[in-house]
Amino acid sequence: MNIKTVVIGSPLAGTSVLFSILDVLASVGRDWEMLHGMPIKVSAFEVSL
Repeated sequence: MNIKTVVIGSPLAGTSVLFSILDVLASVGRDWEMLHGMPIKVSAFEVSL
């Protein structure tokens, strides 16, 4: 099940903040498993900017 997520940018939001949010959502279910030697899952979030 994918959760469609859109991160909306604004002039007051910095680029690094927006890309950090995208990276965190995209890595859910991927990085923790990789660090502990478990099979990598597909992220539950379908992220776009």
